[in-house]
Amino acid sequence: MEEQAALIAEPLHDRRYRTRVLAELMDHMGMLYQSCLEHGMSESEARGETLSQLGSIQQLRREYRQAELALRSQRPRYCVSRIWLAVCLMGGLYLLVTAVFSQIMGSAAGPLANDGLPHLGALVPGSLYGTPAFTLQYDKMIALTGLIYQLPFPIGALYLRWVFRRTERPMYPIAAGMLLAWAGEKLAILSISSLLYRMSLWNLPPLIQRIHTGGDTTAGFFTVSYIIWTLFSSLLLALLVSLFPRKNRVRRSVKICGV
Repeated sequence: MEEQAALIAEPLHDRRYRTRVLAELMDHMGMLYQSCLEHGMSESEARGETLSQLGSIQQLRREYRQAELALRSQRPRYCVSRIWLAVCLMGGLYLLVTAVFSQIMGSAAGPLANDGLPHLGALVPGSLYGTPAFTLQYDKMIALTGLIYQLPFPIGALYLRWVFRRTERPMYPIAAGMLLAWAGEKLAILSISSLLYRMSLWNLPPLIQRIHTGGDTTAGFFTVSYIIWTLFSSLLLALLVSLFPRKNRVRRSVKICGV
């Protein structure tokens, strides 16, 4: 029975959890074994019946491993590291979107082309400049740019949901990751624009005004409305993905271990 317990606990990496599992498995099998002896079985029959009642070793190995992963997902160090990875993922995707726009802008010739953060407003034909049609098309392209720049966020939210699929309350770490990514985007745009325009980062109203207005706007979509809208959309994404069913394959082994 000791060999069976060691075989079941073999996939476990956490030393303390493995020791706990071994102790509780032996205690559980000991009670089953003693019960069989009390019912008149011989020692060999009791051992066989105990192992039979214990169930499939492979199944128990999988369930204990799932229980270990569920415990690990609750630890602060794990949460912080996975949130940071998610933010880096969203940041990388954000830079990829920027690079794609840069390629588009590289082939665009127009009065709105600039060396700052690219946006689709620069693709509006210069021949329409100063007309109502220009204003309408420009506003549409700016809104589309802001929407496209949000693509990394649902991808990051899904990644966070997958990472915390075994967590009892995934809403908290997912929301923390989404808020960190949201703040990172805003800080990056403000910081880059502050350097480009040589304006103080702490004087936000005129800086934000300068970012989305003028002939060389760095991010025409970056307005106060955009900041508020993306904040609520990030929290909404966190809430929606948190509603996805939680992965839970841990059954009998959890009961045995009291996890």
